[in-house]
Amino acid sequence: MSKLRVQEELEEQRQLFAEEKHRSETLLANILPRSISTRLMSGEHPIADGYASATVTFIDMVGFTTMSSDKAPGEVVAILERMFEMMDECAEEHAVEKIKTIGDCHMSVAGLFDETSHERAHPERAIDFGLDVIRGLAAINEELGTSLNVRVGINTGALIAGCIGTKKVANDVWGDAVNVSSRMESNGVPGYVQISRNTYERVWKRYHIRERGEISIKGKGKMQAYVVL
Repeated sequence: MSKLRVQEELEEQRQLFAEEKHRSETLLANILPRSISTRLMSGEHPIADGYASATVTFIDMVGFTTMSSDKAPGEVVAILERMFEMMDECAEEHAVEKIKTIGDCHMSVAGLFDETSHERAHPERAIDFGLDVIRGLAAINEELGTSLNVRVGINTGALIAGCIGTKKVANDVWGDAVNVSSRMESNGVPGYVQISRNTYERVWKRYHIRERGEISIKGKGKMQAYVVL
């Protein structure tokens, strides 16, 4: 084999490697926040960051399991796809980071990474996100002829964010702030954004909010809850 041919084959291999690397990085960036994917690609693992204050949002579809019981699998997935597509668009609009979906539940966090570039504080962005999802759902119901509804629960507090796993890498968040947000959703009011006292204290001047009173939260006892109108 000539020297020229060897050089050509090496160049082809370098190009293939570069293309494959680009595809891998693009796929990782679509699954994980860009700053996290960059750190993973540089070899950092596991990744763990602490945040003194962030706002967690849980959104759950009310009655979806019952509604989907008499639908074909493809129809169920199509509805979920349309819902989560709308939620992801709203999250991007308000600089809210989607963490994961769990069944028909959408979990996100505002306040991770660079907060200095945002005009609105993370509790406000989370609430605006939740309100936009409720408005977007009304449009989807009209589009698909469905009668879907959601509960939105929001809480602000300290949490840990990290990236774990080797074969299947997962970006997740942990802490009491996450648990309280989940309870705000599960004990929430369909069609409304329900927030905790922690979040209320940061946003009460900006929104029309009604005090719902104390609700029983598993593992926490009685907690004040508020509904954004």
